[in-house]
Amino acid sequence: MSELESTRIGGVPPGDRARASSRGADPSRSGTDVLLDVRNVKVDFNTENGVVHAVDDVSFSLAPGEVLAVVGESGSGKSVTAMTLMGLTRSPNAVFGGSARLHDLDLISASGNELRRVRGKEIAMIFQDPMTSLNPVHRIGKQIVEQIQAHEDVSDEQAMRRAVQVLERVGIPRAQERAASYPHEFSGGMRQRVMIAMAMACDPAILIADEPTTALDVTIQAQILEEMRALRERSETAIILVTHDLGVVADIADRIAVMYAGRIVEMGTLDEIFYDPQHPYTWGLLGSIARIDRDRPGRLPSIPGMPPSLINRPQGCHFRPRCRHEFEACPRYPELESRLGEAPGHHDRCWLSAEEKRTRRVVGEGERDRARSRRCGGVTALLEVAHVKQHFPVRRGVFNRVSGHVHAVDDVSFSLGRGETLGLVGESGCGKTTLSRTIMRLLEPTDGTIELEGRDISHARSRELRPLRKDVQMVFQDPFASLNPRKRIVQIVGAPLMHHGVPRQEIGRRTNELLTRVGLSPEHANRFPHEFSGGQRQRIGIARALALSPKLIVLDEPVSALDVSIQAQVVNLLEDIQEELGVAYLFVAHDLSVVRHVSDRIAVMYLGRVMELSPSEELYSKPIHPYTAALLSAIPVPDPRANRDRRRVVVGGEPPSPIDPPSGCVFRTRCPRARELCRNEVPRLSEYPGGHVAACHFPLNVSEVEVGCAGKSPLSTRDSGNTAPALVEDDEMPLDTGALA
Repeated sequence: MSELESTRIGGVPPGDRARASSRGADPSRSGTDVLLDVRNVKVDFNTENGVVHAVDDVSFSLAPGEVLAVVGESGSGKSVTAMTLMGLTRSPNAVFGGSARLHDLDLISASGNELRRVRGKEIAMIFQDPMTSLNPVHRIGKQIVEQIQAHEDVSDEQAMRRAVQVLERVGIPRAQERAASYPHEFSGGMRQRVMIAMAMACDPAILIADEPTTALDVTIQAQILEEMRALRERSETAIILVTHDLGVVADIADRIAVMYAGRIVEMGTLDEIFYDPQHPYTWGLLGSIARIDRDRPGRLPSIPGMPPSLINRPQGCHFRPRCRHEFEACPRYPELESRLGEAPGHHDRCWLSAEEKRTRRVVGEGERDRARSRRCGGVTALLEVAHVKQHFPVRRGVFNRVSGHVHAVDDVSFSLGRGETLGLVGESGCGKTTLSRTIMRLLEPTDGTIELEGRDISHARSRELRPLRKDVQMVFQDPFASLNPRKRIVQIVGAPLMHHGVPRQEIGRRTNELLTRVGLSPEHANRFPHEFSGGQRQRIGIARALALSPKLIVLDEPVSALDVSIQAQVVNLLEDIQEELGVAYLFVAHDLSVVRHVSDRIAVMYLGRVMELSPSEELYSKPIHPYTAALLSAIPVPDPRANRDRRRVVVGGEPPSPIDPPSGCVFRTRCPRARELCRNEVPRLSEYPGGHVAACHFPLNVSEVEVGCAGKSPLSTRDSGNTAPALVEDDEMPLDTGALA
């Protein structure tokens, strides 16, 4: 077994985590300890509307093998800082200041030829969206070979051998074969690994990772983080991690720089930022996180307002218009300096004294008195899904003959009550989005029935579906792609009203009411989508979905691309709307922390099938299926000390092809508890106490009495067997789920 495989199965030992986290704790470094020295970097962009101050007086240093996390909301200057170090922001309208010295080269003033010599060799970058960063018409292997040969005088054969080796290092199965594949033939997680392989190809001294895990599932995210750790330990590679996911930061970073409106407002070690934050903006970021290691608040705390314009920034402290602690000193410009005698390396830009900060600081305290009761049974069914399948034909050859089928959704059954939220989770490719689009009847099911209020809509025609569209609406993952860029907001939000016969004179009034309900001003009605932030665009999508007073809203990854503070605002808005209107939600997401916060029940899908269905709190405290336990185990907790003590199991590999799913239990090829029975028989969905059902022959976290009473659920697939679940003596999957309870 390789070192990488061993790491994936066994997790990272707590001792190694503690040793890694102590790196970079001493801020006083000698010159020989500094690999990258960034001093007073400024980046301005001249635009028609004025000068955009994207980066303003940013300074930090980076030591070999250190991980520096740069966090903050969108527009804070994180990505511009990282791309400036790579020389990727140079344009006639850009003005630069300061220095960034890598060895003897100043990356800010270096010529294009000098930068090309170090890019890829000394400093490399992993971009947020690998699909747009990889050349779609070139094979993966060729793209890595091109980078190697740009810096080293090696033959095509030697370069390809190196490319295959680096693909193997990042866990690409059948690397020799997959090197000949094109980017579109890889999943999102695999493409991100290819980007890491390309960045690692020449063993750079510094790796810049710009949101490398934002769009990934927790299991793939855990694999990427493990590979980044292995790279650091193996090559002493320093990493600059640009992210808004503070759980990831707590899991891997040594130091943190918090950015707001182009400036670093706080910088310190991992423990200093998480356990003794000094800036109110940092308090707000930490408090906005939906956490699985704490009791669920009624509402998520959020930072009020929006980030300021980088053209007209507030005088003095840029955060003061959103700060609850503003006082007379705040209009003066605060320097980034240490205000703590016991922690000279902990710097912040806040005029409050250390004593005042510790007195006023509140992190992560939500409004518990508004917690709504969870609906986990006893409510009238609004939606009934029974044995639904969605298979897509695969056609090949000159005659376009069907050679197989993609089993995207394979015999799924569940119900959703009025005013209830059902969370739908699982890895990419498990069928979540396909199922949600089938329920919306954007796709016609291959088999099974979908009933809305007792009416079968499985094969209803377009004319029959039109009046039902009022009752079922959808909010899409990418609000910018789902809003017509040529239409004004009043036209976008008012379109459903117009299509369903609402008088034109009423549309303007109703649109203003909808915008007000989702927290936007009616004066925004005549603007275009590009004039709004990501969070505001998502609010517009919600307003459009609410236009016809639906009974069910399908939410497809509604907050995955949002910052934690904006995410908290949108989640609170959804809960307020549900409490006010009694609408039901089907909430599709891969962020299990957010799903736990909003859901009454949760269904876990894998390769087109439901593996487990349970009330929310029951699922998180007592996962029965090994796949569910692995998903929970992979979630990074935003608590550095807890992460050091956890020993997580990272499920290796990718889900099998849905064209040729495994026999028996579809999870058995990745499950460490799999036995011969798992190969031969499809497990039934067994009913356990508390409305908990799971499809596993050898379940976790159940007693002998519970196993003995477990009957076959009517939600079971038609091809499932009748063998009752059984306990196993030798538990080969010691998942640490107790810490998440």
